[in-house]
Amino acid sequence: MTKEYFVKLTIALYKVTDLFPENEPLRYQIRQKAVEILSSLIGENPKIDTSHIQELSRNIEILCRYFEVAQAQNWVDKKNLEVLEREYRKIQKDCLAREKVYPKASSQKIVEKTSETSRRGRIQEDSEGSKREKTTPKERKIKILELLKHKKTLTLSEIKNLFFQVSQRTIRRDMEDLIKKGIVARKRIGQKDVRYTLIKTDITTDRLRSMI
Repeated sequence: MTKEYFVKLTIALYKVTDLFPENEPLRYQIRQKAVEILSSLIGENPKIDTSHIQELSRNIEILCRYFEVAQAQNWVDKKNLEVLEREYRKIQKDCLAREKVYPKASSQKIVEKTSETSRRGRIQEDSEGSKREKTTPKERKIKILELLKHKKTLTLSEIKNLFFQVSQRTIRRDMEDLIKKGIVARKRIGQKDVRYTLIKTDITTDRLRSMI
């Protein structure tokens, strides 16, 4: 699996979740988790220790649970979500196999089907936990730059959707800092949104991180 594959999978996920209701929290939960997974996979020197692999596997597991809930809502063709889940499961299996790290027995047990209300409850707990998570400015900027490096362009609203627990004013400050450092260029689109691009597209991820 290549970096290009991981990026294309993330873009495909964005296209599918574009069909979710605009203000649906699950739409942004899925996107944020996908970006966390992407960030773990596309670094210049990704970590390969056991804890990193286990964290990656856990994030994929949570993402697949989100897919289950989304399938029950009939917002999109279920086949689209099934394909996404299958591809993320492949990543999970590949990472675990390469590092010879296997899930704990408890994670291999068959999970009994529960009512939609129960599953909604689990997602709500994850959602509330995620909202309480704090990201530092540097962590946000690294994630933004890694995605920009591969997606080429991002709008302010797209970036805000990645960090829905952070205010738009804070995101603007992050981007202003990247602009002042000569890393990112800005172009206004319409009256309300802004598009950002990397000034140097051939720069390595490690170099970008050192510039923040």
